[in-house]
Amino acid sequence: MIKRVNSILIGFAFLASFVFFGFQPAKPAKAQPIDYTLTTSEIVNSTIENIQNFGSSKTVDISIVEYSVRYGLIDGEIQEFTKLATNGFGSNETYGLSNYTSAHLRADFVRVSKNYHLIFTFEIKQDAKIVITNPQCKLNNDSRKLIVTAYQTDGENTVAIENKQVPEANSTTTILQNELGAELHVKAGDTVFYVVGSVNYDGLSFDQGNPILVFDFLGSQYSEAERYDFEALKLYKDEVAQMCQRIQQYYDNLNKDDYSFDNQLELIDILEVALNQAQELTLGDSLEEYETSIIQRFENVLTLQQQDQILQDKKAEALEELNNHFADYSRWDYSSKNWNKMRQIIQKAKDDIQNANSIALVNIALSNAKAALRDVQTGGNLFWLWITLGCVGVIAAAVITTFILIKRKK
Repeated sequence: MIKRVNSILIGFAFLASFVFFGFQPAKPAKAQPIDYTLTTSEIVNSTIENIQNFGSSKTVDISIVEYSVRYGLIDGEIQEFTKLATNGFGSNETYGLSNYTSAHLRADFVRVSKNYHLIFTFEIKQDAKIVITNPQCKLNNDSRKLIVTAYQTDGENTVAIENKQVPEANSTTTILQNELGAELHVKAGDTVFYVVGSVNYDGLSFDQGNPILVFDFLGSQYSEAERYDFEALKLYKDEVAQMCQRIQQYYDNLNKDDYSFDNQLELIDILEVALNQAQELTLGDSLEEYETSIIQRFENVLTLQQQDQILQDKKAEALEELNNHFADYSRWDYSSKNWNKMRQIIQKAKDDIQNANSIALVNIALSNAKAALRDVQTGGNLFWLWITLGCVGVIAAAVITTFILIKRKK
C-alpha cells in the first residue's frame, strides 16, 4: 500500500514538472515637319464616274469638271484660280507654298502653311460621285506610316467614313486606285474631305504634315438611300441629348446633404464624365446600356447613412475578432502583472474601435492591439512553481512517513 502511494505521488510530481516546463508558449521622337512642294497632279488624280443629272446616269468627259483652288496667308489676301480639268484633276502648275507660316480651314476656303503643307479646296460644279485614285505624299526619311481617312459632312454633322493605314511611307507613298474604298454618294451641301497622313482629328483642326483634300459637292442628285444616313445620325444625337437631360435630372434630384463632402465631389465627377463621354457615342451604341451604367455609378456612391451602417458592421466584426484573438492566450502563461497589462490592451482596443469614425481607424486599432499583445512577455507566473514545490513536499513527506513506519516495524 505504501509503495503504491509513493508511486502515485512520484508520478504526479513528474507530471507537474512536465506540464510546467513543456507547455510554455512558443514565439513594383517627335517627327520633324515635312518640307516639300508638290504639283496638283502629285497631290491628287481623281476620276469622275457616272455623273448623274436629274436622276439619269451617264458617263461624261471628265474635262467638263471645273474646280477652283484657294490659298493664302493667315492674315493675307486669299488667292484663287478656277479652271477646267483637262486631264483629270492633275495639272503641271507648281504652287510654292512651303514658306507659309500658318494654316486654317474655314467654310469657304483652306489656308496653307509650311507645317501643314499643301492643302486644296476642290469645288465640283456638277452633280458627281468621286473616287480618289492615286494621291501621293512625299515624306522625309524618318519612315512614318500614313493614315488615310475620309470624312463626310452635311454642314452640321461630320462622320468618318473610312480609316485606312498605308503600310509603307519611307519616301513617296502612292495610294492605289480604290484603296480609299467605295465611292461616296452626296447631295447638295455635303462636303467630303480626305486627310492623308497621321492625323489627330479634332473638329476641323488637323495635325501637322497632313495634306488635306476637300471636295464640296454643290448639286448632287443622288438618292438619300445611297447617301450616308445623316437623318438617322441627327435623330440619334437628339436621343443622346435627351439622355443627357435625364442623367442631369437624376443628379439634380439627389439630396446632396445625404452625402459626405468627398462623395459629393465623386457625384459631380460622375456627372461631368458621363455628359462628356456621351458626346463620343456613335450611331449604333446602346443609349439604354450607357444610361443604365451611369445610374449604377451614381447608386454605388454611398450616402452618410450607408457609410455609417458599414462602419458599425465593421466595428462589430473587429470586436468579435479581438475577443477571439485574446481567447487564444492562456492566463497561466503570464505573470499577474503582465496578464493585467494584456487586459488593459484589450480594453483600450475596444474603446478605440468604438470611437473610430472610419474603417481605416478600426483596422488600425485592431492591428495595434494584436501587435501589443504579442509584445507582452510570457513567464513569471509562480502558479506552476508552487504546484511543483507542493508536489515535492508531498513526495518528501511520503518518504519520511514511509521511513518512520519501517522503523517502527523494526
